[in-house]
Amino acid sequence: MGAMEAASPVGENTDLALSAREFEDDLAFSSRMAKTKGYEGDPCSECGHFTLVRGGTCLRCVSCGATSGCS
Repeated sequence: MGAMEAASPVGENTDLALSAREFEDDLAFSSRMAKTKGYEGDPCSECGHFTLVRGGTCLRCVSCGATSGCS
């Protein structure tokens, strides 16, 4: 494998169809990419990363640990 080539995990689908709006809009693109990785697709209100996961009715940020107000 060359220096510029990155290995992708076995079985990971790297194809992603984007609409013209998603291609031009960074937030829409980030949201779509987060959803393909299993996250909710919304930015964290504390750190801004698109790494929110659902736990019942609550959301928790994997990056900083913030929650959506649930305990």
